[in-house]
Amino acid sequence: MCTLRQIIKVVWLLFVCGMIMYAALPSNALALFGKKIDSFTADQVDINPSGKVISTSTLYITPDKLRIDGMPGGAQEGIPEQDISMFMFKKKNQYYIYNHTKKLFHQSVLDEEQMNQQLKNFQDAETQEVIGKEKVSGYKCTVKRVTTAFTMMGMTTTTTMTVWQSDQFEMPLRTRMENGSITEIRNIKKGAPKKKVFKLPKGYQEVGMMQVMGMDFGSFQPGSSQGHDTQGIDSDAAAGIQPPGNFGQQDSAQNMDLNQMMEAVQQAMGDMDPEQAAQMQQAMQQAMNMAGQIKEGPGAADGLWQLIPKRPKDKIVSETYTPNTYHVTMGTQSSLDQVFSFYEKKLIPKGWQDGGRFTQGGSGHFMLTRTTRQVMISSTGDPGTGGGYKLFYNIQMTGPDI
Repeated sequence: MCTLRQIIKVVWLLFVCGMIMYAALPSNALALFGKKIDSFTADQVDINPSGKVISTSTLYITPDKLRIDGMPGGAQEGIPEQDISMFMFKKKNQYYIYNHTKKLFHQSVLDEEQMNQQLKNFQDAETQEVIGKEKVSGYKCTVKRVTTAFTMMGMTTTTTMTVWQSDQFEMPLRTRMENGSITEIRNIKKGAPKKKVFKLPKGYQEVGMMQVMGMDFGSFQPGSSQGHDTQGIDSDAAAGIQPPGNFGQQDSAQNMDLNQMMEAVQQAMGDMDPEQAAQMQQAMQQAMNMAGQIKEGPGAADGLWQLIPKRPKDKIVSETYTPNTYHVTMGTQSSLDQVFSFYEKKLIPKGWQDGGRFTQGGSGHFMLTRTTRQVMISSTGDPGTGGGYKLFYNIQMTGPDI
């Protein structure tokens, strides 16, 4: 039986990750590559229903690069406002999130196949109605009322919004939601941003996605009341996110069935109609199933070493298994190039394909692919476990059959 903390941990991880992904890709920013105006700088302004500007983010866009400075949508509950920059590099298949406030960063693979799968949650527009013409930021736009359906965690929500779409841009230049909130692209400057804009900052510590967004929480082992995980579990898979209400005060060792969980959720969220309750129950069941499959600590990634070799003498610092993903952090006395060369020599002859390598200043990543599986080997910061290692690196393997 899964514990309440495990279930809440997974539910909030899925929700927050989805929210961050959507915020980082305004109107699917990846689709910007290749349109008529494909290089520009602009401000993305978020306005609340009362007309107050709540955040302004700066966009830097070229055909293969994207940078966003600021938190689109402003600070959210549980995510205090931070000085954030997001970088996406299409050619390197990599994205980075930098927290300048706390000198932290997170990097991960920009998996287009996985991204496309996520974007399938945004179903084709059910209805589109042209209601007029209007200029926004100096560009002629067609004004449309669009109804779309979005699915997350098994729950489908239908939303009607008004968009101002220019034929010069893939993204709408203005979007107004049903509640009156507006997102608008302003101060558009055509032309490629300066190259230094896409230079990654140095001297930052690598952490998981939740920490880099400024969420202050502890990583909890099942049955533990401590706020820090001494096993060094990867935070993206095991982040103990503090939800609203009294969830965080529950004993993490307390077992609850689905009905008890629904009662707790309803107390925290207020009354739900039968349809909402049914959707929430389905989502909670999915989260329970996922939480039951998460493995953390020694032995969690044993299956990884049946698929690829482990470098002799390198030591496992932490290991995690989540559905379709193995993640380990390793300590070594070797250089990053030596680590990359080892896996290149071992895996290429076995049918793995070189997916690209990038190194700069002692940091970097190396990607290999084989059919539906992908391995990303990347440098990482010292997780503070000791051992006198020269270098720490992550190995992450993903695949639908893992």
